[in-house]
Order: sequence, then C-alpha cells, then structure tokens
Amino acid sequence: MRCIVDEATVRSLPVAWTDRRTVDDFERLSAGRSLFRPDDLEALRAQVDVLLDDQK
Repeated sequence: MRCIVDEATVRSLPVAWTDRRTVDDFERLSAGRSLFRPDDLEALRAQVDVLLDDQK
C-alpha cells in the first residue's frame, strides 16, 4: 500500500499494517485477545534461529 507523507515523499507499507487488511479467521476468532498471530511468531522464531546460528 502506498502512503503519501508529503508532496515529495511516498512510502510503502504492508497492507497487513493498515486498516485495509483482510480479517482472517484467526483474527476474527481471537477478537483482539491475542497480540500475536501464530504464523508471525513462527516467522520470528525462524529469524531468531538464523541469528543464533550465525553467532556460533
């Protein structure tokens, strides 16, 4: 999604960060009670694993 900051600046944001995102079943069922989506936590864990492996 493009976001116009000022006359000379345009930024791109993932649609998932905006109110234009599509609501999936997890979000609908959790009704705001969960701060994190399982898929996002799995992706974060994979990134942490890569960082930890790089330190060895």
